[in-house]
Amino acid sequence: MPYTIDDLWKALVDPDAVRQWFGAWSIDPQEGGDIQLGFGETIVPRSIRTISPPHTLAYTWEQDGEAPSLVQYDLLRVGDSQTLLTVSQEPLEARITVDVAAGWHSMMDRLSTYLVTRTLAAQDKDGWAQLYAPYEAKLASA
Repeated sequence: MPYTIDDLWKALVDPDAVRQWFGAWSIDPQEGGDIQLGFGETIVPRSIRTISPPHTLAYTWEQDGEAPSLVQYDLLRVGDSQTLLTVSQEPLEARITVDVAAGWHSMMDRLSTYLVTRTLAAQDKDGWAQLYAPYEAKLASA
């Protein structure tokens, strides 16, 4: 991503920034600290497993009806204004893999939009639906 590692880190942990591309967010930024992320009426509590600014943030993801998983962001500075961001979530149940892949793709698009505009990057449900089919096809061919 064409952003400094510090700008990208802030966009991943600062509650005001995260609200613009992901959802309502509160964080106790220490290992074992809590994260709460709100999607509309749903609050999804999490626990921080690893936090190493500005390189790694990993937290448990526990959503009703799904087995717990670990979300991890890894940031690597590759130039003065370039950062490689890797996002992973595992383990995943097979039945939600495509949904999660399309969801993270959509969220990373929103993150990029936020970093350019510094304003709310609204969710594009039609765009998400267009992302879903290619991930479904890729999983079917694996």
